[in-house]
Amino acid sequence: MFALFCIMAPAGVVAAILGTYFALHARNRAAWNAVEPVMVDRAGAYRSSQKTAGLVERIRDVPSAVQAAAIMAMFFGVMWLPSIPIVGIGVAIELDGSHGAPGLATFFGIPGIPLSIAHLVLGIRFTKRSESARGIARGVAIWALVHNFVLLVVTFLANVSGSSSKSLELMKLDAAGLVILLYATASIAYAIFALYAAKVHESLDALGRVDASPELEAAMAPIAPILPTPPVSQGQAPSWP
Repeated sequence: MFALFCIMAPAGVVAAILGTYFALHARNRAAWNAVEPVMVDRAGAYRSSQKTAGLVERIRDVPSAVQAAAIMAMFFGVMWLPSIPIVGIGVAIELDGSHGAPGLATFFGIPGIPLSIAHLVLGIRFTKRSESARGIARGVAIWALVHNFVLLVVTFLANVSGSSSKSLELMKLDAAGLVILLYATASIAYAIFALYAAKVHESLDALGRVDASPELEAAMAPIAPILPTPPVSQGQAPSWP
């Protein structure tokens, strides 16, 4: 029964993440359509040479880099669920009577929980075509870079320094601790990718908007009508220029 739960629980989490993402993608995709100014001919026998400005909406999907960053952020985001009991046990062990000194769980586990929740918020918001979504992406990425880089540095120093400090001794890693290092490395790699995805998000957002487009201003400028030349009366020649 426990083995079945260990299989079904992760599968349910993956299904929930993908289902949430596709629902958000379907809701936000239309906002990414590009609006382009065009010039069209006016109808009419005497106005066929006149032009008028118009707008055309072209279907465009959410950028693939943004989609990948959103899905990966959701996977990093759900880690706060199992991390709460693990961090709680770790803090209890670090601060019990035998050790009495904070270590890996206290210094990095507790701040890691809100960081994980921030990843979940990023995954939900990043498919939206808004400047606030890019702000969340950059903020979470910088937070993750600082958090995990300090974690790697302190853990490395704790394992090579040979210090007798109880705080550093609690941060020495065994085989299970290698998972923490792998997770921190993956978080740093994702943070770098999220910064890149934010640039893609910004460039395509600006590319498909017409409110700041110089082409739109030129297209929407008033166009002087071309009037037909008046006919010349019979028996009268036009004046010499």
